[in-house]
Amino acid sequence: MGDLQGRLLLYCQLILMFIVIFIPLSINSSLPWIIFGFLLIMLSIIVFVFAKRDLKEAFYPFPQPKENAPFITNGIYARVRHPMYSSFLLGAAGLSSIKQSVITYITTIFLYLTLIMKYRLEDKLLRNMWDQAKDYQARTPALIPRWYS
Repeated sequence: MGDLQGRLLLYCQLILMFIVIFIPLSINSSLPWIIFGFLLIMLSIIVFVFAKRDLKEAFYPFPQPKENAPFITNGIYARVRHPMYSSFLLGAAGLSSIKQSVITYITTIFLYLTLIMKYRLEDKLLRNMWDQAKDYQARTPALIPRWYS
């Protein structure tokens, strides 16, 4: 069941991201919101690159952990458990800011809810595979890093 649920969540995520990317630009977009949106997109790309770098061979798009992959808790994963999901949300928020479209705002909210379901499933599966996952999840925020100790 977890495998089917994980696949459905990934496909839902991809469809929502597709909608956010390909909704046309609103004629009401203003320069400050466009600049803010591009900054969010740039941050999204940076977070994604660091997450991909730190995952190495453990990279897998489905919430089910990749077989024989190590449990990653270093690098950006020391600050946040699901930085790739964070990067997708930052990118969607950036595009929503640029496009100023109600559809992109609503789609971004649905993407956020989908990613919450996806990371909760992933966290559960990680706890089933690794004993240290429970402690890691208790001390490390899911999507937004804490900037204090």
